Amino acid sequence: MQNGISIHQDPESNIWVGTYDKGLARVYTDENEYRFKFYDVSRGAPGNAVYGVTGDVQGNIWISTEHGIGKFDPESEIFENFYRDDGLLSDYFMWKSYYRAPDGELFFGSVDGLNLFYPDEIIKDTISLKVLISELRIQNQTINYGDTVNGDVILHKHITYQDTLVLNHRNSTLSFEFFTSGQLSTANIIYKHTLAGYDENWIMHEKGSRIANYNNLPPGTYYFRVKATINEGTWSERFSEKKIVVLPPWWKTKLAYTVYAVLLLCLIFLITHFLVRFLKLKHELIYNKKLHQSKLMFFTYVSHEFKTPLSLILAPLNELLNVNDLSPHARKNLGLAKQNADSLLGLVNELMEFRRTDIGISKLKPEQIELTSFVSEVAQQFEIVAEQKKIQFLINFQENRLKIWADTKKFRKIINNLIENSMKHTPQGGLITLSIINQPQNYKFRENYNTLHLGQNRKDTAYVGILVSDTGVGISKESLPRIFDRFYQIDAEKASHHIGSGIGLALVKNLVLMHQGEIRVASERGEGTDILICLQENLQLFVSQ
Repeated sequence: MQNGISIHQDPESNIWVGTYDKGLARVYTDENEYRFKFYDVSRGAPGNAVYGVTGDVQGNIWISTEHGIGKFDPESEIFENFYRDDGLLSDYFMWKSYYRAPDGELFFGSVDGLNLFYPDEIIKDTISLKVLISELRIQNQTINYGDTVNGDVILHKHITYQDTLVLNHRNSTLSFEFFTSGQLSTANIIYKHTLAGYDENWIMHEKGSRIANYNNLPPGTYYFRVKATINEGTWSERFSEKKIVVLPPWWKTKLAYTVYAVLLLCLIFLITHFLVRFLKLKHELIYNKKLHQSKLMFFTYVSHEFKTPLSLILAPLNELLNVNDLSPHARKNLGLAKQNADSLLGLVNELMEFRRTDIGISKLKPEQIELTSFVSEVAQQFEIVAEQKKIQFLINFQENRLKIWADTKKFRKIINNLIENSMKHTPQGGLITLSIINQPQNYKFRENYNTLHLGQNRKDTAYVGILVSDTGVGISKESLPRIFDRFYQIDAEKASHHIGSGIGLALVKNLVLMHQGEIRVASERGEGTDILICLQENLQLFVSQ
């Protein structure tokens, strides 16, 4: 070893070498080969340059270095170091200036004189150091008695005398500063601390370090403890302790979690309630749909059964009416019979058409219609009915001859049903007006009327409207949304007028929507009803279909 300065052989023939830069070295021999184990500053030695090495009668190894004297226990491999503050003349010692006297006294020469002592007369420092916490900092700000920090007064007395600290979640970054009381020299005092509930082990401080820091402590209860020793000797069993309670934010308190649990239970209850209600409504919807289909199938079957007998009734009636020598009374009765048979056949055909539109098998056969003449022809059929019921029936058409594309048969049924509906619900002396409206999307109903709109208005599409207005019984605000429902009869329990089958307006709705048109209704109970049908002027829609 080229950097050896001093050498010593202990009673067990172990060789110890003091090196210039690697501390104390233990030499091992293995078949004429040498191995070394080094104990430097990182292993607890006072310095890396070992100028002298010797032993005592207990088997400890003593070394002098450039920074104090060290006593090394070969069994535990632990150093106990001594410095100027412990009574040495100097911390810096001379090369190879050491000696062990026969009586066991040790001599070490330093730059300031000769140090001599008996190792067994050195008494370990067993002073029980009292550590006091002198300062508290929150977010690097010193906290004094009575200071308010983030809305809380933390210290109600000096930190040294307050055993418990209660902090809100915004004050969870803190530091403690501490010191030992009754010590004139503090240079050799070493501290270690722990935070029970947070740290797993004690945290050792370097000499001169007297501050412990903790950042963003989670909510909980902790115990900060700190104790001290002199020259890395025996640690005092006494320690200073502070209880720390970090409160959670309000949204993490037990009350908050209780509220969350209650809200969650309420949410589960509401979801369950609405799910059960939804399933119930779905079940009712399926049931009503099946019931509706059953009604339609029944009426369709009955209609088929009625249609053939009605045709057989109408054939001889038409033949009898063509006989020239009928008496006026007989012709009147036969005409009345034919009129009612035609009416009944019309209802049968209407029900069958409604069935076809409802299940989607009815097809449009569009053709261009000259609106004024077509509507006039349909409306004239109701003039005699209006006279019989003593209802004023006005046909209000503009001079220009508008044209639309529509299925003539279905369009005729739309107009027939609208006029028939007004005739049924308008009393004697009432007024029914049939009008053709150009640009119906701009038409304004009376302000006091309740309104209903079906279908989608396309702003880039030109429409023509057919308006049927009456001064009949009107429709209440509650009944208005349901007037186009199947088999719904308006205020049946209050109206004294003919009620009908309940499919006329439902058929109108189906037929208008098949034409991609709109329906706008305005009405008020006791004043009257306006129904405006809007159909498209051009053929583009039907071509796209």
